[in-house]
Amino acid sequence: MFEIFTGCSGYQPPVYSFATDTGYVPMVYHEYYDNQLNVYNVTSPTLYVDPPLGHISYDYSCSEPQKFHFHSNAIGADSIIWDFGDFTVIDTGNVNDIVHTYNSTGDFVVKLEMHNYSSGCILKDSIEVYVRNIHADFEDLTLSCLDDTIYLDALGSNDVYTNCVRNYEWDFGDDTPIVKVPGAAIKHQYNASGKYFVELTVRDINGCISQHFDTIDIFDINAHVSVDPLLACIPDSVYFTDLSWADTTIAS
Repeated sequence: MFEIFTGCSGYQPPVYSFATDTGYVPMVYHEYYDNQLNVYNVTSPTLYVDPPLGHISYDYSCSEPQKFHFHSNAIGADSIIWDFGDFTVIDTGNVNDIVHTYNSTGDFVVKLEMHNYSSGCILKDSIEVYVRNIHADFEDLTLSCLDDTIYLDALGSNDVYTNCVRNYEWDFGDDTPIVKVPGAAIKHQYNASGKYFVELTVRDINGCISQHFDTIDIFDINAHVSVDPLLACIPDSVYFTDLSWADTTIAS
């Protein structure tokens, strides 16, 4: 049962779009007069919704990002014609479901056209789908010295959704908070030497994610010398001892 309030009697007749089923629709007419409700039941089926009826929906899996399972949800359609927006047009007859794989990424407007031969009615629907192949990547890391600033670049990533969303997520592996930024470039500084596991996570417009990992070695080096004695008279000898240390071999 559908309810439509039209206001006063002088208002325009109601307009309603029936989008759930075809066939006869029972009607009840309610009239208010001097705050009194009068109900008139329409006993005969005066309204009939001709087929076809339906709309586009689809299923999507991040494991197969360019494959879409489309559904027309059609009722009373003798011919269902799909235009996938990539110059592919298919008539599936009265079969509601179809699988389509796109050969490239991009934004595509999918059009659905349903025909009923008896009624002569044609119903159209459309929806935009976003075909993406998300891929996370950043330049290979090299060793670095403690307190140096590390510059990372994730421009090698593909199909990252950045419109008002910080979908580049960086985990530097040093117990600092995960950093979410809208752009591909970022810098970081480590406060202790060691080997760190760096992880980048990116997302596309469909919510699919991709991750890339790499390790970086941060080395610390300190120069130090002892002098004995600190005060000496000519021609006394002064002994210098190298007490320098590093996380790796000191080259010079």
